[in-house]
Amino acid sequence: MKILKTISDRLETRGGIFLISLAIAAIVWFGIRAITGYSARVTEIPVSIQPPPGWIVLDASARTVDISFLGTREDLRLLNRDLVKVSVDLRHHTDAAPCVHEFAAADVSAPGSPILDFAVPSKIVVRMDRQGTKQVPVRLETQNMLPAGYEQKAPVITPATVQLTGPESVLARIESVSTLPIDLDGRIRTFTRRAQRLVLPGDAAEHVRMDPPTATLEIPIVERSGTMRFDDVPVGLVCPPGQALQATVVPDVAAVTVKGPPELVDALSAGDVRLFVDATGVGGPVSQLRPIHADLPASLSLVQTDPPQARVQVTFGTLQPDE
Repeated sequence: MKILKTISDRLETRGGIFLISLAIAAIVWFGIRAITGYSARVTEIPVSIQPPPGWIVLDASARTVDISFLGTREDLRLLNRDLVKVSVDLRHHTDAAPCVHEFAAADVSAPGSPILDFAVPSKIVVRMDRQGTKQVPVRLETQNMLPAGYEQKAPVITPATVQLTGPESVLARIESVSTLPIDLDGRIRTFTRRAQRLVLPGDAAEHVRMDPPTATLEIPIVERSGTMRFDDVPVGLVCPPGQALQATVVPDVAAVTVKGPPELVDALSAGDVRLFVDATGVGGPVSQLRPIHADLPASLSLVQTDPPQARVQVTFGTLQPDE
């Protein structure tokens, strides 16, 4: 009895009360631990990042996180990747410098009442930038060559420019967007094509939005040619078979302009060009205007003669007998 009284007296002191409280707390903790001491791990949970208004996330050191939970069997039974959400609120961070955020219970939402034990990785590093807009031109990309003697003129692109929206640091590096390569093989005429997709340079497509994302292309294809003019080229007279004429051509010289592939035109001389008037159907002492024709080397064509006509003045004509 004396021993029990001594223990009772000591427990009534301040130190005794402290020991009793400590013992009760330990019992409660072990009791709670026995109930909530189960653990479960949910892997590869997508991380949602909320930037400040007018800002955009450039990149993050992790896009998913593994979360280990403590809780009751009932709490942990409800956990799965679709129901657990991880959202990082960085609206307070208005700085282009990287932000280091340590995962905490406030970032995690899960059904029931599980307790966050730890996260892997435990931290995430996020880079953000202000969002801006920029107008840039659309550039035509082509592949393969046109047939010899043809060339492509400046294309008509509608719209000629598009609006880009994205991080200012990324937009600063973009000078234009381009079409997917348009094949020119075998093309000899102007054609129209719908560019179903426009392409951003590098990895900008991950962060930049384009409006509109398509364009209409009109690609002019023309025959490549040069021109050359020769003055004072003699004009001859061509008579039909079996007919002999005594006639003069007025004027007896003319200027002629021809066109063709530049390499052929550059090598051309006046002696390679022959002008003539066809006297078919002309007979007797008459005077008629006839067009001036040109006999040219292959691949060359007549642009014009100056004058375009000559007067055939016949003084005498006979029909030769057949041999």
